[in-house]
Amino acid sequence: MNPDFYRNREYLSNEFEEAVWLPDSGLEPEALLALLTEFQQQHPDLPPAVLRARSFALMLQNIQIGINPHGLFSWKLNHGVTYNPFAGGGVFDKFWGSRYHRVSPQYMPEVWERRLQASGWGVSQPDSDFWHTAPDWNEILRLGFPGLLDRAEQAKRRKQEEGLLTAQSEAFYDAVILSYRAILDCVSRMAGYAEKAGCHAMAASLENLTKAPPATLYEVMQLSLLYLEFEEMGIERCRTMGLIDRLYRPYYQSDVEEGRLTPEDAKELFRYYFERLSAAKRYADQPIGIGGVYPDGTDTTTEFSYLLLETYEELGIHNPKIHVRCHKGMPRRLLNQLLSMIRNGNSSVVLINDETVYRGYEKIGIPRSLSVHYVPIGCYEPVIMGIEDARIGAAWLNIAKAVDLAMHGGVDPLKNGVFGIQTDPNPADFEAFYALFLQHLRYILEFTMENILLQLPYQNVINPSPIYSGTIASCVESGRDVFDNGMLIRNDSIKCFAIGTTVDSLLAVKKFVYEDKVVTFKEFAAILKNNWNGAEKLRLQILADKNKWGNGLEEPDRLARDIYRFIAGIVVNRPNGRGGGFRLATDSVNHDAIYGKNTGATPDGRLAGEPLTKNMRPTNGLERGGITGLVKSVTAIDHTDMVDAAPLDFILHPSAVAGPKGLEAMAAIVKVYFDRGGFAIQGNVVNSETLRDAQKNPDRYRNLQVRVCGWNEYFVNMSQLVQDDFIKRAEGTEAV
Repeated sequence: MNPDFYRNREYLSNEFEEAVWLPDSGLEPEALLALLTEFQQQHPDLPPAVLRARSFALMLQNIQIGINPHGLFSWKLNHGVTYNPFAGGGVFDKFWGSRYHRVSPQYMPEVWERRLQASGWGVSQPDSDFWHTAPDWNEILRLGFPGLLDRAEQAKRRKQEEGLLTAQSEAFYDAVILSYRAILDCVSRMAGYAEKAGCHAMAASLENLTKAPPATLYEVMQLSLLYLEFEEMGIERCRTMGLIDRLYRPYYQSDVEEGRLTPEDAKELFRYYFERLSAAKRYADQPIGIGGVYPDGTDTTTEFSYLLLETYEELGIHNPKIHVRCHKGMPRRLLNQLLSMIRNGNSSVVLINDETVYRGYEKIGIPRSLSVHYVPIGCYEPVIMGIEDARIGAAWLNIAKAVDLAMHGGVDPLKNGVFGIQTDPNPADFEAFYALFLQHLRYILEFTMENILLQLPYQNVINPSPIYSGTIASCVESGRDVFDNGMLIRNDSIKCFAIGTTVDSLLAVKKFVYEDKVVTFKEFAAILKNNWNGAEKLRLQILADKNKWGNGLEEPDRLARDIYRFIAGIVVNRPNGRGGGFRLATDSVNHDAIYGKNTGATPDGRLAGEPLTKNMRPTNGLERGGITGLVKSVTAIDHTDMVDAAPLDFILHPSAVAGPKGLEAMAAIVKVYFDRGGFAIQGNVVNSETLRDAQKNPDRYRNLQVRVCGWNEYFVNMSQLVQDDFIKRAEGTEAV
């Protein structure tokens, strides 16, 4: 082991941006892409899974390798993206991803056209794809690459001997076998170059992993990073490293007991491991998980958990990010450490309520005996690792669009066309208007789910996934890809967001049109069509009204609860065509801004094109009830309907949580939120003064990070528009 992390850190933090490739090790990305394209042209009749696997193998055989002698995990593969692979653009993404966009219109042109319309009009994005995967890390570590290959080979032989090997299953097994043979060959090649570079420990660990499962903590880390790289190079998105405090602990304990490591040695290993994940700058940060319980209900926390957190906090990074499974038996010491990290500015932590997740799973027919094995992936979404194919990004859906359409009789004010249905352009009372809103909302929901169903027959053609599938026991046993319903539980998630914009808009119509009669419905619709021009007085009047979502007020909370009950009644457990059902979520990721651009002015005072409300947040600047009011509002909605995710985002002023009493106050907030059934909580401890100064003097605040959605960013690296949004949120909190 190289015990000189801090001496090497400068080299490590920039190793992807400043990658150096061994010139004799392989082809440059442009040549690789040409090679893959030529191969595809020469083999037009290969089954899609085999074509993908053979193309991937060809890439690995010819890919350039880089070895940074300053690290323990500093190998790199030149696939055209030296960092941030989640954002796409690599060789295989250009090769196979472009194929996806060719195949989709080819097989389903009308469906594809309507999907593009829905997305372009800010309605929804129906897309039955993984977005995020949760490979079975238990099996990856237990078997290693050689064991995963051997398991697939044995399963194929059994099918042959039993006379059950079909053309489809043969293609599946061949794809898995080809992929893992190529991975082993590539790792062996990497080991040779590492040895030549004098990186003997790295070379030895790589070579060992070509022959056997990992035997030490170092090899576990090496294998985990290798798998992550290979899956993402093959354009799936591996969005969890698993619950590493329990996955890695047996290897740590064995190393310590046998004298290979001390606790300080382990911390040094984790410094290199975390820095590797940080340096890769994966979009939305790479998740790691800790916490939770064993199947018998006992807590999983040990001193190893604290060692991980202490090492992570010491580095001052936000990538990877930390998912924490929380429960009533969670040690207070662990909670305090996590809250202290958030308070100190390391807010890359999200706390997830086990009990709400379990109850949510029970609503969709999955017992606690299975859901106890869930792992958070992506931003905060739970998936039962190794068992559940939960397509957490099957669709994002803009609830506020139903208000937009209802105000204009079904005509989109920005596109001047009808989306779906036309309705009464002049409802007589609020009850009639609300009924129109629900009518449009139902249509959007039904349209979105139907569009997903229409895509399903082509998914295994478009995107077979042999690397990911090879980690899943049920896929290997059945000979079916994950995209071919190979997993035991198969669900899709619809993310319905912008509840703040929606509720505030509905209440504005109720008060200013039908109760106070400040403006007629037709006049209001015309004002919105004209983007509030000439009606600034009314707009300010509406913004000043205090009956807003997110402040713990009875009417907005009841309305939000009713809307989500309506949505849940349509979505939750709706058959998804894959033997499972639809799940529900409230998180927006960055679609609040994306869909906001294509949503007209709304009755709450929002201008056309402006962002919608994020996740379950109130309108920025209108959070007048403090954290207490926010918790009350968010938990007025039944989060057990939202098994896919229902996060609460907070901003707290540093003075409010200072000292021991401040930490107690933060713990009390978490307890109340979880006791009221809250799903997940995350946030920032920062004031607007600091943010404004950082905006003016970025060099002084290079390490200032903020929680954006399900990930963190350095504040000074964000656009001024996003910075201003954070400042406005902080000011709104401080005004309470």
